[in-house]
Amino acid sequence: MNEQPPRESPMPAKKRFGRPGWLTAGILGALFAVAVWFAFRGWTSVPNGMSAGGYAIMVIGLAFLALLGGGLMALMFWSHKNGYDR
Repeated sequence: MNEQPPRESPMPAKKRFGRPGWLTAGILGALFAVAVWFAFRGWTSVPNGMSAGGYAIMVIGLAFLALLGGGLMALMFWSHKNGYDR
C-alpha cells in the first residue's frame, strides 16, 4: 500500500502561553464580560417583557443558525475528507 508517514506539527510540542497570550486572554475575557453585562442590562430593561410571538421567532432564528453552522461545519469536514481544499 501507499502509506505516508505522519506529518510533523509546525508547532513545537510544548509551547508556553507567555505574557502576550495571557494579555490577549485577559482582554478577550474583559470584552466578553462587558458583552454579557450589556446583554443582561438590555434584556432586563424592557418593562413588559417579550410576547410569545417574539419568543417563537427567537427560537426559530436560533434553530436556523444552529442548522446553518452545523451544515457549514459538515461541509468543511466533507471537503477536507475528499481532498477539495488542498
